[in-house]
Amino acid sequence: MTNSNIAAQDVAAPSQPSNQIAMLLHELNESQKQMRMLLERQDRRDDAFRQQQAQRDDDYREQMRIFQERQAQRDDEHNRQMRMLLERQDRRDEEFRRQQTERDQKLDAML
Repeated sequence: MTNSNIAAQDVAAPSQPSNQIAMLLHELNESQKQMRMLLERQDRRDDAFRQQQAQRDDDYREQMRIFQERQAQRDDEHNRQMRMLLERQDRRDEEFRRQQTERDQKLDAML
């Protein structure tokens, strides 16, 4: 081997590790960029999911509010009808008692 060949090898030898380091750093940077992109994408998906869930929760609460309101109206109407029926029955019972009292008085008068 000549001196120039040995010198060329000595010069080339240090550049190979630095090239490998540069390549590894580049790959690391690319991996970090991809990881950041994946994390950002996941963050956007998570945000979208949270927004959809919040909307579903709001919709559910609104539906429950409407249901409860309608149920209260049905209950009020049912109670009103029951009061009317009970009042009607009370009037009938009172009329029956009145008539029964009149009959009893007529029978007592006849005896």
